[in-house]
Amino acid sequence: MVGEKVDTLEALTIPSYYPTLLINYIIALLIAFAVKKVTVSLDKTLRWENDLLRRLILQFVFGVFAVSVLSFALVFIYFISFGQDILASTYPAYEFPFSVVLILCLNFFYVTFYFYQLRRESHLSGQLEDKDFSMQVVHNIVDELHQRDKKEILIIDMATRSIPVRISELAFTFVDSGATFVMLKSMQRLQDAYVVNSTLKDLEQSLDGDRFFRINRKCIVNFDVIRAYKSGQDRSLVLILEPDITKWIGMEQQDLIRICTVSADRVSAFKRWIDR
Repeated sequence: MVGEKVDTLEALTIPSYYPTLLINYIIALLIAFAVKKVTVSLDKTLRWENDLLRRLILQFVFGVFAVSVLSFALVFIYFISFGQDILASTYPAYEFPFSVVLILCLNFFYVTFYFYQLRRESHLSGQLEDKDFSMQVVHNIVDELHQRDKKEILIIDMATRSIPVRISELAFTFVDSGATFVMLKSMQRLQDAYVVNSTLKDLEQSLDGDRFFRINRKCIVNFDVIRAYKSGQDRSLVLILEPDITKWIGMEQQDLIRICTVSADRVSAFKRWIDR
């Protein structure tokens, strides 16, 4: 109503004023959307902190000048549709300069919001870095305590004596016919294996997970004795170990292969474990 003989309060009493108000409101929304679209696009292609002068020029050209031209064009169409001459109206002298000022304010808002977000992201990034560093320290302490909890010596209780064995010398341990066998790296025959009273689950809890992996329900293997592996049946993996247990005498060949086979449900975890 700038420049009009009727003020805003009087216009509210005129029914024909409301369609005009609605049309102008839609035009204002389109202009606001245009400013946002231009600014967001420029934010992606040329950030303010990278080239301030060039970005300022582009922001003015596309965010102010081009949008102002769009605003004039939309109002021009509005006047044409009502059979009016825009140049003969008060729009160029009153409403259009006011529209340009509002467009400048919208640009200023988005630019200010951009730098606010930039500062906020920088602050949050610093907090995350501090948090990541703190968490890394915590993880290191936990890992150290975890390593301290792992056994270094395995006591093998025999019928007549107890034998202390270093965990590092353990090649693998497996279950057969209800008995738990422990094989050392120095052993080459099945007959040399120690029989222990512990269950495979008990042994697994006392072994270092970085060095030992339970490949199936019946066998835990030391990383040091794995020479290679190949595809087996039903998406499983067959390990080639040293010593090569598939050459042992005293068990069926099929049972020996089953002992050193990574079951299909553990293949993914095994590959993550071995790819260190």
